[in-house]
Amino acid sequence: MPELIMSSGTELFPHYKSEFTCCFSGHRPQKLPWGYDESDSRCLELKELIAEQLRLFYDEGVRRFVCGMAAGCDFYFAEEVIRLAREKRGIVLEAAIPFAGQPDSLPTAELKDRYKNILAHCEIQTVLSSHYHSFCMQLRNRYMVDISDKLLAVSAGLVGGTSYTIEYAKRKGLKTVVIKL
Repeated sequence: MPELIMSSGTELFPHYKSEFTCCFSGHRPQKLPWGYDESDSRCLELKELIAEQLRLFYDEGVRRFVCGMAAGCDFYFAEEVIRLAREKRGIVLEAAIPFAGQPDSLPTAELKDRYKNILAHCEIQTVLSSHYHSFCMQLRNRYMVDISDKLLAVSAGLVGGTSYTIEYAKRKGLKTVVIKL
């Protein structure tokens, strides 16, 4: 069963942050125990935990949710925000797109369609680079943290972009909620 871990920090740069903004970080399917099989009970349970935490953040006043648009956990997060927006008022979903060709890098037509569907629900689309380069994902992650005061993350404790983003968010003083796999 996934475990929820929370920490709260001090705001270091409040002029960059919004108390009403939550960003997200999580693993791609290749790093998840169930891979691409979203019918797996562990994946379904994770999606429920994400939905519950989004409701809690909404109740705390969060209205802007920022997603990095990668396949896997980012998609779960964005789709749960879209569901919540059907029930609650004032929700804004932002796509933080690391580079202009991101959807072309997705391996299947189904994932590309899912990406387009999520993007169609995003009121804000921020493209951080016109092309792919080795730093564009980290640039996207830093952007999301810098404009937020909360981070929701899904982590299996693996070294990579998610662990970097969690540590960066803690250093920047974001309230950080980590769902541990």
